Amino acid sequence: MAEKEDFKFDFDHYDDESAYSPYGRWEEMRSKCPVAWSEKNGGYFILSKYNDISEAIRNTGTFSSAGGVTIPPKPVPKLPPNEFDPPVHGMYRRIVNPLFSPERVAENRPWMRAIARDYTQRMLKQDAFDVSIDCAMQVTQDVTQRLLGIVDAPDDMKRCAEDLVLMRGNAEESGAKLVELLNLEIDKRRTAPGDDVISTLLSASYDGKRPLTDHEIVHTSLLILLAGLDTTTSAIGGAVWYMLKHPEIREQLLGADQRTWRLALDEFVRWTSPAQGTARTLAHETEVNGCPMHSGERIFFLVASGNRDEEEFPNPDEIVIDRFPNRHLAFGMGPHRCLGSHVAKAILQDVLEGLLEGLHNFRIKSDDDVVWEASNVRGIRSLPVVRI
Repeated sequence: MAEKEDFKFDFDHYDDESAYSPYGRWEEMRSKCPVAWSEKNGGYFILSKYNDISEAIRNTGTFSSAGGVTIPPKPVPKLPPNEFDPPVHGMYRRIVNPLFSPERVAENRPWMRAIARDYTQRMLKQDAFDVSIDCAMQVTQDVTQRLLGIVDAPDDMKRCAEDLVLMRGNAEESGAKLVELLNLEIDKRRTAPGDDVISTLLSASYDGKRPLTDHEIVHTSLLILLAGLDTTTSAIGGAVWYMLKHPEIREQLLGADQRTWRLALDEFVRWTSPAQGTARTLAHETEVNGCPMHSGERIFFLVASGNRDEEEFPNPDEIVIDRFPNRHLAFGMGPHRCLGSHVAKAILQDVLEGLLEGLHNFRIKSDDDVVWEASNVRGIRSLPVVRI
């Protein structure tokens, strides 16, 4: 009988190869070992094929989120709704879904565009800037904080959020500080509620039976504050990097209509796949492609590999602006599909549109200066550009 050691594959989603040049290893895994076992990070299974991931990620009864959705778990408390299974997960999602619906994003779009425009116009006037750090991360943070109702955010809030995303300093200390700052925001909203996420959480009830606890409110807010920061930043950085390497893509988007933009945004997200993967815990014994898995074992859905699966995506390593259909996995599938996907694509479009006309005046400072990092999220952490 096969054992997990028979599926052993040398893989670590944190190493430099995963950051800078993972594509060959992903392809090897898909072709030779689509269900793999890695002994790194405490040991975990990896699914790398599109069809395997898309089927398993919907099966919340077998593949549970309750044990955490990262490998290893982040040094923060259990975050609703992501780290809960149905039906509890659905209780939380029903509260927050309307706040991130396409209709709500459309209502917020004018001020979201204004934030992006402010940063992109300032950047394009400079002789050098960092697309990821100076622009993408700042726009994403400002938009997310405003959605939460946080105005004039203290410097500590931005610093701690960036520490957790960039894995610098004491992550546990930064997480605790963010919880403290969010509790202060909750207290403010109790006396002066507004039309924002935190105010909505304060007035919401769990399954119509009880108010949300402070613990639930602060940790849901923490998830919203952090979840989109590194992924959206990575999507913007990867898209700009690709356009600087392939200026014809930029030309196709100049003056493009909204249908073209909708297709392009999904393609940028597929190609960049900022959420490199998401983790689950086996709720009971199962088998995938002949590989036995036991209750309590950890599994990593390698979404970024699934999004390069040539059986689903012709020419997967290229950005095809009008790719259709594009059933990518970047936002997940099933009950846990990304809550903020519409916000993320709106930020991505607003920043790219703001940079497009002036981008031809800039080049990447040097390939050696581009910093890619890989963890559960993969992408460009630093993209320095200079005026030509």
